[in-house]
Amino acid sequence: MDLRGCNTNNITDEDIKKAEEYINAQNEFIYEPCKKENGDKFTIGVVDIDPYYPSGEMLYWVVKELIDKGWIKEDTPVPFDSMQTDVKELVDYLAGRDLGEYIEFSKEANYYVAVDGEEYCEESLNRLIENNEVDLIIALGTIPGEFAERVVNGRIPVMIYFSIDPAGAGLINDDDYSDVENVWAHISLAGYEKQLKYYSNMFDFENIGMIYYDEAVAAMNVYRKTAAEEGFKISEKKIERIDTSSQEKKDLYYANLKNVIYELIEKDNIDAFMLNTDIIVDKEIVNEICNIFYDKKIPVFVQTGEEFVENGALMTVVTMDARQQAPFFVNTLAAILNGKGTDELPQKYVSAAFPVINITAAEKIGYDIPGEILEYAEKIYY
Repeated sequence: MDLRGCNTNNITDEDIKKAEEYINAQNEFIYEPCKKENGDKFTIGVVDIDPYYPSGEMLYWVVKELIDKGWIKEDTPVPFDSMQTDVKELVDYLAGRDLGEYIEFSKEANYYVAVDGEEYCEESLNRLIENNEVDLIIALGTIPGEFAERVVNGRIPVMIYFSIDPAGAGLINDDDYSDVENVWAHISLAGYEKQLKYYSNMFDFENIGMIYYDEAVAAMNVYRKTAAEEGFKISEKKIERIDTSSQEKKDLYYANLKNVIYELIEKDNIDAFMLNTDIIVDKEIVNEICNIFYDKKIPVFVQTGEEFVENGALMTVVTMDARQQAPFFVNTLAAILNGKGTDELPQKYVSAAFPVINITAAEKIGYDIPGEILEYAEKIYY
């Protein structure tokens, strides 16, 4: 299955028209760096939930794109690994530097809601907004988006990035253009349908297991629809979200996660497993968890985060490529800072999908990787 190519015989006039409309919409909002009306810099705050490397990768490439587009001085060093970026550390680093004449990051409006405590974050953000000390919020994910949208309440723009299904989560009501005042959310749901179809075509499984704490975060509506169309079953388990406030609580969570996994294997008889978003937040435990499945020759696919493949999962088809999407996000941010309303700006952007695979994991389950996967794989891990 060639993820990069397409069959041109199936392209209709309507497809061409939609593509042209999409390209024109993107070209309408390319804006130069600017200052506030009073000549001051714009101050950006960031809301995340807890340390999670995929969201760190998202923000890393946004920062690199801000440098490329001139919003941040071109000689600004970013001494972070894109695949191992802690959001709060990156924002704290940027807040302590002179980034030039256009933007700065807030040292205080830099939150891990689950770690810092929602009450503290809400009080802090309210005070900063009331004192005009923050001009725009970047919320990385569904739960940060819910928090930011509720607390900000339309007073300043909120850009929701890395939320799997913001409409399904109730953050917005329309996928094409925002219908919520001062809220914009990136939409890329179509990629998850293609992702699951790709996994199914590869393995022809009959019953794939999925564990999640929030249906919107896990894109369950998209996956259920795809499963019905393709004729396989999803065995679902809903659990409480991981509490990262202490190592003891994380250990209890992972012990419970293993019990749920054994139930999927032994009672539900799954023959494939999807590692859904934010179910594992510590890369050190990925291989241990995956080996539970590999002992039964069950493949482990990943919804989001190629670092999980690097650390033991079999494969991911990347549907939210942080580097590809960064220009779209930064162009939108630039439009907002230049005075465009969030209701005027397109929200849909689906990056080109590509597979990332772990050879050692394939060997553990006796899977002979087809040549076409190796040919189109962006990265191959051992």
